[in-house]
Amino acid sequence: RRSNMYLTLAFLFGILFPISAIARGIVSKTDPYRVVITGIIYSAVGQLIVIAVSGLMGQSVGEQMQTGIEAASKALAANNEIMQSMGLDKLSEAERALSLQKAYGSVIKMFPSSFIIWGAIISYLEYIILYRWLRKKDPELRKMTPVREFSMRRQAFLCWFGIYLLSYLLTLTDFSAGQMVYANIDYLFRMAFAYQGISFIFYFVYMKKWPKAVALIAVILLMTQNLGVMGLYLLGFFDLVFGLKGRVRGR
Repeated sequence: RRSNMYLTLAFLFGILFPISAIARGIVSKTDPYRVVITGIIYSAVGQLIVIAVSGLMGQSVGEQMQTGIEAASKALAANNEIMQSMGLDKLSEAERALSLQKAYGSVIKMFPSSFIIWGAIISYLEYIILYRWLRKKDPELRKMTPVREFSMRRQAFLCWFGIYLLSYLLTLTDFSAGQMVYANIDYLFRMAFAYQGISFIFYFVYMKKWPKAVALIAVILLMTQNLGVMGLYLLGFFDLVFGLKGRVRGR
């Protein structure tokens, strides 16, 4: 179970690495969102160090997990009751195992974006905690703006779109990792715009002078459904392109 140990260390490093960088950014009164982005980078570096070390020590985490998936897939494929519940009972045992390996393999391919999302969550929470602690010594420190006031800058939007387009073009080439790169960039792309959509919901509720709980409940309900997440992504995209917040403000 070395893969579990390395994954635990990776997530732990992802928590510890950003702390000093975020603290320095807060003390120097750097833009809060820039500090969080720096924290995300440090978190990703910390996690990648663990993954790299695991590769130097023998099998990488990915290889170890792939080996475990193959063994688990073969064991599950031999269980007719489980296969019937999954709708795979009409396939041969070899075909069952292959289907399961493909399904679990797609999860492994999403590790890079998962590390970044984990780093984003951790960096955001660490900023809030460290800000409250450091503010006791310096009340003039910059407070992170409310979620409702978040808006992706146009330069960042164009940069994201360019990266997304390049990753898609990779899928049309013979580059072996093209599909994996595109899948991860696509996931991050959607999450970035979903956050913009969340920001719009909080802004809309604020302008209507409704309780914040309305926005929070709406976001939670949307995040628990695939169509809801897609709706947040589209809402964020339209907010950036058509300036929905400005339209609400102008009413």
